[in-house]
Amino acid sequence: MPQLSATLATLQAQGTVVAASAQYRDQYPFSLRLTKPLQLIPEGDELAWAQANPTGVLLVNHKAMSAEQRQAALITQTFRGSDAALWPATTLTRHPDYLSNERVEDANATE
Repeated sequence: MPQLSATLATLQAQGTVVAASAQYRDQYPFSLRLTKPLQLIPEGDELAWAQANPTGVLLVNHKAMSAEQRQAALITQTFRGSDAALWPATTLTRHPDYLSNERVEDANATE
């Protein structure tokens, strides 16, 4: 996921607040290369976070994404059978429905 990793690193270097929905759980291989850990947002609080951080970006893992969603996201990458999308907070506040197909992991599932 070098493109997503590079984008996250650039945003952090620019001082942008970067967060991930709680289901992130250190699953992406780039996490060790970031200068700061991603803020983890509790499940269901993504929209509230976006409203409170209008200049921030949020990493969300989706089961599937529409063409409209792919075009609206800052960047998307397929990883482990789902789509990782980096969303500008302002996009999520205008289109909260983009969070409707967020992939929520079963906390009891084993890998």
